[in-house]
Amino acid sequence: MDGLTSILRSLRLTSAFLSRAELRGRWSVLGGPIPNKMIFHGVAEGECYIRRISDGETRHLRAGDVVVLTRGDLHCMSSEPRLPDGDATPIAKLPSRREKDGVVVHSGTLGDETRIVCGTFSLDHPAHASLVDLLPPMLVGKPQAEARRRWSTATVALIEDELRTRGVTPDTTALADSLFVSAMTSAADESRGGPSSLLAAARDERIGRALSLIHGEPSRAWTAAALASETAMSRTRFFDRFTELVGEPPAKYIARWRALVAADLLRQRKLSTLEIAERVGYSDEDALSKVFKRYMGITPAEYRRVEAH
Repeated sequence: MDGLTSILRSLRLTSAFLSRAELRGRWSVLGGPIPNKMIFHGVAEGECYIRRISDGETRHLRAGDVVVLTRGDLHCMSSEPRLPDGDATPIAKLPSRREKDGVVVHSGTLGDETRIVCGTFSLDHPAHASLVDLLPPMLVGKPQAEARRRWSTATVALIEDELRTRGVTPDTTALADSLFVSAMTSAADESRGGPSSLLAAARDERIGRALSLIHGEPSRAWTAAALASETAMSRTRFFDRFTELVGEPPAKYIARWRALVAADLLRQRKLSTLEIAERVGYSDEDALSKVFKRYMGITPAEYRRVEAH
């Protein structure tokens, strides 16, 4: 498992489908905003344009392309790149029919057809906001390699077919999750050589391995030296490379992740604070409390009380 997939699994990525769209001719549709969700669109057939309303960023999409609006922003999808926003129809006002997979919206009867699968992603973990802050507002997966594009196109088409014939199933959501990882991977590959980014770090073979270890085993006594050994790097080289890609030193990242894991365990209310401290690598409650307050702003006891209301 690569570092990116490991991180997403540790944050409990889940998907849900809202609708399918069947659109012909000249059309323009407004979607969002959906607070605290990431909006997903996969093009099954045809082509279209997507534009974020807040900044006008526009991307051309074709069959097999996947776009994720990581902050659930208001956006416009259209058959042409520069149709006025005033011409766009809110998706809830389009003609629709209900099928076993939910709502199917449609527009027009003549012209080339564009079919789109639409849904949302969420991360059921206190680290949700931390990850979203590290992602671009609009994350577009446009596979460049021919084999990868064939896979993406076939996967979107399979999701559409599964929704049409069987509705939402575990297989459908697993396919959607794989497309999300693929879109994240494309964005990570594009970010290599750019500013510090958890995406770029997760896609780096050795730093991604270190992140997998940190996320998978938060109770282990990880140090820069131990992680360097696991990734076959010198301690100095590992420390510098990790800090360059992630944007903070290993010790700070480890402490932050442990605090977030502890917050997740506190929400579940099954373990004592001491048991949670031990699960995230601290010998006593005081040690956990100091780190937890540094990154979460309140003590574990206060956090548990807030989550109880």
